[in-house]
Amino acid sequence: MQGDMTTVSAIPEYLARYSDVCTQGAEQLQTWVRTVLTPSLLAYENGGGPCVAEAIDANVARQVAAAYYTDRDVRTVGQAFLRAGGVLVRGRNQPIRADGKAVETFVQMLRKEAAHQAQIKAGAALAHELPTVMNAGERQRVERELAKHADDPYFCAGFFNSLNVRQIEQFLAQPGNIQPLVSAYASGVLTEATTGHVVEALSRLVGRDNSVEHNHITPEQQIALLNALRSNPTAALNFANSLSAAQIRHLFYGEASLNPPLRSTLLAVLTTAMGNVDGQPRAHALMHKVSQALFGEGAPKLTHNEMKPLIGPLMQFYAAGVTQSQTPPPGADPIALRRWAEGLGRQTGQGLGLFLKAANETGDEHELLKSMIQGGYVNVLFMPTAVLAPEALIGNIAYTAGVGAAQSLFSSEMDPLTGLLDKLFPGGSHANTSLLNDRLAVGGLSLTVSSLISRGLVHPAGSNTPVSFGADPVKNAELVKKIMLHPDEYYAGKKDAQGHEPPSITDLTHAYRDLELGEISKALGDPDYEQPD
Repeated sequence: MQGDMTTVSAIPEYLARYSDVCTQGAEQLQTWVRTVLTPSLLAYENGGGPCVAEAIDANVARQVAAAYYTDRDVRTVGQAFLRAGGVLVRGRNQPIRADGKAVETFVQMLRKEAAHQAQIKAGAALAHELPTVMNAGERQRVERELAKHADDPYFCAGFFNSLNVRQIEQFLAQPGNIQPLVSAYASGVLTEATTGHVVEALSRLVGRDNSVEHNHITPEQQIALLNALRSNPTAALNFANSLSAAQIRHLFYGEASLNPPLRSTLLAVLTTAMGNVDGQPRAHALMHKVSQALFGEGAPKLTHNEMKPLIGPLMQFYAAGVTQSQTPPPGADPIALRRWAEGLGRQTGQGLGLFLKAANETGDEHELLKSMIQGGYVNVLFMPTAVLAPEALIGNIAYTAGVGAAQSLFSSEMDPLTGLLDKLFPGGSHANTSLLNDRLAVGGLSLTVSSLISRGLVHPAGSNTPVSFGADPVKNAELVKKIMLHPDEYYAGKKDAQGHEPPSITDLTHAYRDLELGEISKALGDPDYEQPD
């Protein structure tokens, strides 16, 4: 396998062949040791020779077992490439090129499948008892059996992976079958094909499509299923990851959205998923996918009346995305710290660009953007119930300090919001993106400063002693607030061997804001703006 940070390639047939040959060799070695070498050593030992045959046999067994698991993993990687590559027209022994994250996802899925084969096969066996067209009695009998396994994610996954789209439509139309599907999503081994069937079932609303060949879901059942996914963070994350941008767009703008609560409920599921994403690259990828789905090229334009009730849910999703996409400081090197701040700003601007562009194009003289600010962007961003703290990034103490500082800055030190809004959006004029960006940037900057403090990288001017957090969350928030209000008086990192001075917090703030503002300005000013990958 070869590749860079994003694209990898491999020839699955070669990996399978390697695995088979090595596994066979390991098994032959172990057989030879047990049937030939060990008896010979035991005979020698019994004759008075200095030898410990049992120790040699045990050591060989351990080594062979390790080799076996390595060989099995090689085959698993090959199978993951086949799944990640989809249906490809290629010659035998030709390489498959695929996204590295997709291959990694399928490797984990295949490992789970291997570890839980008995449960998965049992669930599949129950599904195979169903005829292609079910009557009520057959369905209810299987439903009763499925309910006994509702808390077994792998049994449920085996069951739903074995159903066709019509069978899934029929099952999801019944209230008692929601929990088994949520449990199946929690397993992490539901296939993309099954998710496609679920998306279609969610789109077949009672009273909207009267075609007799389909089963139809009630609006209440549709929302109940999404709420159940939302209540299980692992299931929500797996559901979000399995959706394509096209499927998200289909749910958001297609027949499913004729049920008014669908859009906000779907966004809530995606926000729960974002709050549980493992690692910055995955968070960035999910935010990019959702942005492309909702606001990318070819997406329908939301009207003012359609967008207005979605502002809160959208803000919560993007707030979670910005938070989870942050990367930790690179260390004390002054050049690296400046580049880090620039990277965070650019990434934040790119992440918000399509959303802000869509909100800015509703033809309402920026009323929606006003409501975003008036609704308290930072308060939404840092509601602990809405967004999980990125503990791997800065930890609970630093996160709480950043929350407190941002909320305090918005409530006391900045211009009163009523006056500020008139400055930002005078009637009939274009948005002042610089002032707007100042407000949008506060949340990200507060976390940036908090992450620096938590790593002992911030110190007052003229001192090498870093500031630090203590046990009092109020004092911690005040410390972050003080630094953000007096950024010229604090520095980050250390002077390097080449004589580069450490940047002040002002320097890092400008680096962050300039790059973020540049990206947001592109989005708001370019009618053909496309979100970078």
